[in-house]
Amino acid sequence: MANKSPAEIIGEKIKKFRMDLGDTQEAFAAKLDIGRPTLSLIEQGKQEPDIRVLINIIKVTKIDIMELLELSYKTHLVLDTNIILNCPYILNSLTTFCDFVYVPATVIKELNYQKDHSTEQKRKVAGMCLNKILELKSERFIIWDEEMKVGSNDDNIFAFVKYLAKINVNDMVYLMTNDVDFKLKPVGTTTNLKVITSAEFDGIFKQNIKYNIAKSQKFFELVA
Repeated sequence: MANKSPAEIIGEKIKKFRMDLGDTQEAFAAKLDIGRPTLSLIEQGKQEPDIRVLINIIKVTKIDIMELLELSYKTHLVLDTNIILNCPYILNSLTTFCDFVYVPATVIKELNYQKDHSTEQKRKVAGMCLNKILELKSERFIIWDEEMKVGSNDDNIFAFVKYLAKINVNDMVYLMTNDVDFKLKPVGTTTNLKVITSAEFDGIFKQNIKYNIAKSQKFFELVA
């Protein structure tokens, strides 16, 4: 059987939406402000709906346009050092919500610095986080070994995030950080990059990851 065209796929979806509503073609066409013959052609995949019709379909059926057009994109999440150190217990679950998670080389360098030069408690935390990151390393939890080296550590991290957005132009790239300075960095014409805090991640990905001392302590106990 030949592959269906995009118009045929959309037409079948629209027909299903109409039938789920219990509408005749005539009734549904009236809601879309088009003629019944036009709706018939759309449902048969012989005519693609224009943008005005698509908007009316979304309003009437409450369907998500991504589902209607069968569009999808992958999510790439880059972790800043402060997120890893303050919310280490989230590391295990990030790939449940994101397609790819990245720890840039600069972040690994900062964690190693904390492990070697900080207070005893901070050294312990940084060491445990590094061990956990190595344990989670996979095709989806990625340690990016090449450092950008364009300026300060923050500049290097942001340069990596912009590079990631550039090579994944059809996907969405997030930098999760609680450093407000990253919000002020210019993204230029890049439209698929967003800097978010841990609290904003909760709203986007439906996971509560606010800093919690008890959960963090449990993490440290598990990886010790």
